[in-house]
Amino acid sequence: MASPAVEAPAPLADGWSEHRSARGSVFYKHDKSGEISSDRPVTKTSEELRDIILSSSFKVGDKDGSGSLSKAELGLILRRLNPHIDRELITQTFQAMDVNRDSMISFEEFKGWLQKDECKELSTALASKTTASDGGAVKATFRIWDKDANETLELQELEKILAQACPKLKGEQLRTMVLQLIKAMDVQGVGGTEQPDGKIDYQEFINFVF
Repeated sequence: MASPAVEAPAPLADGWSEHRSARGSVFYKHDKSGEISSDRPVTKTSEELRDIILSSSFKVGDKDGSGSLSKAELGLILRRLNPHIDRELITQTFQAMDVNRDSMISFEEFKGWLQKDECKELSTALASKTTASDGGAVKATFRIWDKDANETLELQELEKILAQACPKLKGEQLRTMVLQLIKAMDVQGVGGTEQPDGKIDYQEFINFVF
């Protein structure tokens, strides 16, 4: 009987190398800083990176750490887009997300509803500062990351959100994850040039995530 195939480990993330101690245990070392980790820093797939962005956004919105969003917590997220958004629009958005009608938004409901927006509107209405419920929620998700509200995401902003949402990621492990996110999303530079500029604008964000 043939032995089951052994799945190859994910490739090491850039900048890390594998080593063995005198006792034979495996550890990983960052080539520049010399930081050592017992956890294998791996290169994430695009799908894994998308889930990291959405789960981190969700965790930041989940102020009480309950694992779900209340209408008040969703309202806080939407108010990042428009501080004067009316209650009726928040209620409409909440009801659209709350598929199972339990008066809470689970991560799967949050993710599934946002990803329903992967349609023609993304390149037009969503790129504007619309406050319509669909476009507004996606724009507000971007604003969770865009702390200085300058319409671009930079390394420090990505690090801050990831550190808050994933407290186990520290030091070079955290920086490695951020650099992977930037590399995956940063497809064009200022003025639409094809040279990456190390910053993520709104269109790059929604093109990658949604």
